[in-house]
Amino acid sequence: MTTYTLTTNTDNFVGGLGKDAFKGTYNDGATGTWGLLDTLNGGAGFDTLSINPIGTAAITPDDRYWSHVSHIEKVVINTTGPGAQTLTTGAFFEAAFAGAGVVLKTTSGGGAITVDMSSFTGTTTLTTVTTGGAQALTMGTGPATVTAKSGAGALTINGAGLTSVLAITTGAGAQTLGDGSGGGAHLVTVTATSIGGAQTITSTSTHAVTVQAHSTAGVQTILTGAGADMINAATTAAINTIATGEGDDTVNIAATATGGYNINGGLGNDIINGGAGNDSIAGGDGDDKLDGGAGNDTLTGGLGDDVLNGGTGVDSMTGGNGSDLYVVDNASDIIIESNADASMGGIDRVYSYLGAYTLVANLENGLIMSTDAANLTGNNLDNLLYAGAGDNVLDGRQGSDTVLYTYAGSAVTVNLAVTGSQNTLGSGLDTLISIENLLGSDYNDTLTGNAGGNILNGGLGADTLIGGDGNDRYTADNSRDVIIETNATKAGGIDIVYSDLSAYTLGTNIENGRVNATDAANLTGNSLNNVLYAGVGDNVLNGGLGIDTASYLYASSAVTVSLAVTSTQNTLGSGSDTLIGIERLTGSDYNDTLTGNAKVNVLTGGMGADTLTGGGGKDIFDFNALSDMGALSGNADIITDFVCGQDKIDLSTLDANTATTANDGFSGFIDNTTSFSAAGQLMFLDGVLYGSTNTDSSAEFAIQLTGITALDNSDIRL
Repeated sequence: MTTYTLTTNTDNFVGGLGKDAFKGTYNDGATGTWGLLDTLNGGAGFDTLSINPIGTAAITPDDRYWSHVSHIEKVVINTTGPGAQTLTTGAFFEAAFAGAGVVLKTTSGGGAITVDMSSFTGTTTLTTVTTGGAQALTMGTGPATVTAKSGAGALTINGAGLTSVLAITTGAGAQTLGDGSGGGAHLVTVTATSIGGAQTITSTSTHAVTVQAHSTAGVQTILTGAGADMINAATTAAINTIATGEGDDTVNIAATATGGYNINGGLGNDIINGGAGNDSIAGGDGDDKLDGGAGNDTLTGGLGDDVLNGGTGVDSMTGGNGSDLYVVDNASDIIIESNADASMGGIDRVYSYLGAYTLVANLENGLIMSTDAANLTGNNLDNLLYAGAGDNVLDGRQGSDTVLYTYAGSAVTVNLAVTGSQNTLGSGLDTLISIENLLGSDYNDTLTGNAGGNILNGGLGADTLIGGDGNDRYTADNSRDVIIETNATKAGGIDIVYSDLSAYTLGTNIENGRVNATDAANLTGNSLNNVLYAGVGDNVLNGGLGIDTASYLYASSAVTVSLAVTSTQNTLGSGSDTLIGIERLTGSDYNDTLTGNAKVNVLTGGMGADTLTGGGGKDIFDFNALSDMGALSGNADIITDFVCGQDKIDLSTLDANTATTANDGFSGFIDNTTSFSAAGQLMFLDGVLYGSTNTDSSAEFAIQLTGITALDNSDIRL
């Protein structure tokens, strides 16, 4: 390595192939050895220019000093006294360093340091140290890495090209760090430590930015941009602010930080963890996870499916739209679920660590997290109440409520007919009040209903489900599940099994079944008049004995089904199905085509503009709601082969007068064929049956009958 020592003359030094060093002094061009006309060419290798002041003089070289400098990669400015340093760059500096970049190191014994490289486009690595003076460092548009250490002086760092900032202040000087107004295309990391000064960190970067900010007592303000940012912060100052922009951001306040924070997550799925102070945390839009930590915190979820955990202390948690989860561990915690509309407010739940908790308004579900004895009470909604491991009192109150043993340690035996405490075997001694439905555990459970209509779902395992009076619903998801419907009388209700199996046969006293599996699956009826609901896959529906119905209520699009086809048929909207022993058809919510066979059939189109063909036999075309029919001939259901005196149109379940609370029948046909004068009237005009259900003169429904010129009351079930 060759060392070149600048003189007071006009120097012309050209370095060699190695690492050369150029050393000079500065005194504003007076007695210093570094002058405006010095030519310094480092040549090949990594070369360094070192400048020291004369005495305590300030160092203030402007851009002219770089006019004859080239091929130098590192500049060191060292001031041991209180002299200030001011470095301003321009076109000459750009020409000297932009190509290969520059490593710049400045040290001051106490003077201020000002670096203005705002016009520089090259790569910069800047290191500054001062024991007391303020620092103002402005980077250019090229990538810049800055390490700055300051004593008591304020520290300001910005620049559009900042990629990484390490700022350390050992005194009370404030820190202001950011990427300025240049768009922040490069900023990646900011690490800031301060003893007592305020910290302001701003990033507009669209990249992921990591911020580490620690202050003993200074106020912190941290603002980031649209990237997926990571912020770790700590201070004891009373009120601090953090706001993240778009992106999935993570904010962690140190558990030891006693200062309070106002944190806004902005757009994105954010994770925000508060500290020991009283924090106010807003997740913004997105699926956020908010944890207040210690202190009395206020959490606001905003849009999205949020998790709100206030932590220790008396916390206030507000959800909003989306399916939110709340964690309650203090009896004074407040939960506000502002949206009562499930379609917008979602399905919300509370995890309770308390000895007793009651779901507040608009909360649907609750889970006992305590392993000791604990109570959980519902509200007027249809609640899901998850039992805990201890002895529980589970009170559903109003609504159709369900107790779930999802987290039981072993199989449970639960009976809804028992009104007192019962030993569940696998989940403590529980008392169930105003509970209508049960969901079992992952084991072989025994669940029994009561005199009401119950939903019994054993969950995983080979379960025994026992119904009785009321309209019961069972779920079969294990081929070894046993379903027992004990009541064969009318009081036993209309019962249904939802089958998740590839094949299921309805047991004794069970009327209906639904294929719940999405793959190919079969469903077989019994001796009753069964309704078999098709699934979305390929199904074999076998009605067995009785007068049975295949229903396509859950089809994803319009179906075309014919009872005259005895083999597999493509329904178009519900897989390829085989119908055996089926006498009746019910369509979907779409525009279906349903066809009977030579026997007596009942065809129900349901919603949509349906085409119904009875085939031979005395057929019934069934209409149950105004929504099943159009009001004009252009969107009406069509019956293609109605036979007067043989077939029937069934309107008996349709309310003929919507102004009354009763289910009124129709009065019959009127002579006037232009307008209605009362509810309950029918008219037949040009092959279309019109009906009125209110007092205006217009029709509320229309049914088109192909080839029919006249109808009378005998063709209608009024």
